[in-house]
Amino acid sequence: MRTTSKRGSPRVLYSLLAVLFVIAVTYQFRAVVQTYPQWFGKHLVQWPFLLDDGDRPNFILVFLRPEAHAAGLRNGDFLIAINGVPVTSLGRYADILSSSHPGGFMSVTYRRKGEPAQHQARVSLGNLKTDSSLFIFLLYVVMPAFSLALGFWVVAVRIQDVRAWLLLGLLLGFGAFFNAHPYFWSPPFRTLGTLYFLIQQRVWFVWLFLLGIYFPEPFPKTIPWKWWKWLGWIVLPLWVVLSAAHISGVEIELYSLMAAMPEIRFMERTQFLGSFLPLLMLAGFLACIAVKYRIASSLDAKRRLRVLYAGAAASILPFTVLVIIERWKGVDEEYFPYWLRMSVYVIFYLLPVTLAYVIVVQRAMDLRVVIRQGLQYTLARRGVLILQILLSAALFIVLAILMTSHAMNPFATVAVLAAGFWGIFLLHGATQRLAVWVDRRFFRDAYNAEQILSDLAENVRSIVETKPLLET
Repeated sequence: MRTTSKRGSPRVLYSLLAVLFVIAVTYQFRAVVQTYPQWFGKHLVQWPFLLDDGDRPNFILVFLRPEAHAAGLRNGDFLIAINGVPVTSLGRYADILSSSHPGGFMSVTYRRKGEPAQHQARVSLGNLKTDSSLFIFLLYVVMPAFSLALGFWVVAVRIQDVRAWLLLGLLLGFGAFFNAHPYFWSPPFRTLGTLYFLIQQRVWFVWLFLLGIYFPEPFPKTIPWKWWKWLGWIVLPLWVVLSAAHISGVEIELYSLMAAMPEIRFMERTQFLGSFLPLLMLAGFLACIAVKYRIASSLDAKRRLRVLYAGAAASILPFTVLVIIERWKGVDEEYFPYWLRMSVYVIFYLLPVTLAYVIVVQRAMDLRVVIRQGLQYTLARRGVLILQILLSAALFIVLAILMTSHAMNPFATVAVLAAGFWGIFLLHGATQRLAVWVDRRFFRDAYNAEQILSDLAENVRSIVETKPLLET
């Protein structure tokens, strides 16, 4: 597989990129509206529980909120009807919630496991108001926006590079990884949003595994045993089949639980495989990075791979351990303390941060020329200049306040004025050294080349003869 493609027309690829951008931004905006309705003046009903397709023909209640517990409901109860209406699909439940109002009540008919009798529960409904903690804000707003910005920027710069598209696919998955419950949305966004979310959630593992093979550089062709290709030919087709069954099953469940029974039974029979293959792809990604580090010849390549492996391992392993414990114990995420769950979820976003560091600072994918022109002079140079202006303005304000003070005598005024000018001179020197540090720290090669050319220009300026000029 080549890392650059000559076949795709840049115009066609940019058009595709624009379509993906519109779709991704639309989904993320709608997800933010669902997560923080109070920001947009909306008053949505807080769902009292979520539904699982564990028993047929009824859904199972999971992730119960305090209002549902207070009404007598328990995790694992079988849902029969709501307000006398049989709940036969996820869409039916969403429609009932959308037609309800905060402050009202919901009459739930349910059956407890092991009991034939049906029971009634009166559940109070409140406003959907998301926790305003920093954890939730990072998970649902900051990091998805960061992931999308990084992914689309890299593809826009390297439009014909396959690695850039793989990176974008992975970062799109990060943007939609945490569920914004799109099946609660109103039609037609309910179907489209659920489809987008499921695709990103399932294909994320594929992009991660392929990125391990081709990023930041593909494996050398001289390696005799290409184990990653054999692993890919076995794992990826199986995962595509399982993902197609899962996605189609959930999409059908939006309209009818019974119609989704073939897909649900298939997923139950392949449950072990569905849990094992993602772990195998995660391990394959880390193994690919480790092998590349062992065979890398240059120090720059080793440094990039070492940073990438450390960041990826720190990001993926805690989340993986959490999921394994959930499957092993047969519990959901509420089994763990809130602070532990949120910490693991935030750490999970360390991977896109690491990818950004490897690409921008460690100069992966040959983006340093574009970064040099675009980032340095837009952020570094102008940022230092803006900092200098702000500090100078603050110093002038302090001088003005001191000089207009009635308590100061003429000699003190002159001393303050002299000290102010001296401070501005020192400030200019400090900001210039800061600019040089930024240049050397983040743009080493470009900075060294610029210094060499500057020194050469100074040396040859006074040379008038041809031979000494060529020797220099």
